[in-house]
Amino acid sequence: GDSTKNLISNVLGNPNKEARPVITSMTLINPHNYSLLLAATNAGCVHILRDYVTQGRTKTVSGFRVVQSDYLWKQWPCIIDWNQLSGLLCVSSQCNVVTVWDLFLER
Repeated sequence: GDSTKNLISNVLGNPNKEARPVITSMTLINPHNYSLLLAATNAGCVHILRDYVTQGRTKTVSGFRVVQSDYLWKQWPCIIDWNQLSGLLCVSSQCNVVTVWDLFLER
């Protein structure tokens, strides 16, 4: 919900509220065991977070830009879809392109 998004936005951003990214899509990696949270932002980035349930313990495991463009991303959501079996992450935004990332191979 919104409280989870606010908590995670605090981890992803800096003290300047205007510079914090807005989370536009979230999904879980490995939801049945030690799960990680994938959070996509309006800046075209995906962050992988651990310990996201406990306030003050949330840590960024990894983060990378998934949408490359000259557009101003503050106006457009970044949408993600995770496939647990294949390890593929599908990403898109306001463009007509869906980018597929292999998170197991990190490319």
